[in-house]
Amino acid sequence: MLKQKLEESLIEKFFKNRDELIDKYACGQMSKTAYVEENYKFIMSLKMSPFEGDLNYEQCIYNYQYYNILAKYSNLQAQELENYDPKGSDAFKAEEFEYYKYKDQATISLLELVNYENVDAYFMNMQSNRLCGKLYEVVFKDFNRAIFHSMNPKILKSLRDRQVFSPVYKDSVIHAYVNSVY
Repeated sequence: MLKQKLEESLIEKFFKNRDELIDKYACGQMSKTAYVEENYKFIMSLKMSPFEGDLNYEQCIYNYQYYNILAKYSNLQAQELENYDPKGSDAFKAEEFEYYKYKDQATISLLELVNYENVDAYFMNMQSNRLCGKLYEVVFKDFNRAIFHSMNPKILKSLRDRQVFSPVYKDSVIHAYVNSVY
């Protein structure tokens, strides 16, 4: 019971911080790099591991954010080392890849939780040629700011199989964020 109350309190803090950082980024008060770094510091300060088992909406969002931020932070570290420590950079890139796999699991968990209902999914109009036609967005319409991204072909297939993936490319709900660099 005490553990559950602690988790609920931490989840409330997580969502409050998440909204504050999204608002700061959206208003131009912080760069994408600062957004990632602040999220990383906060996630680490919670000292709360990702959830396991049958997850609710909040736990799926937490897991997605947890792994997404760790992946993006690893990417930042890899970029810093790229020119003078290629092996160190490669190690961070490997971490990034692993974190993205776990992030995709959180996406699958939420899709299954909502039974693929009230979901919009589509490839995004991207400034990056490398990501165009690979990175897609999944918007969970019943939840506030539940916008997930993936390049996972299995998730893409499941979205298409359930006829929730649009063949029309669209601007991302968070177009400025996904098209900005660190």
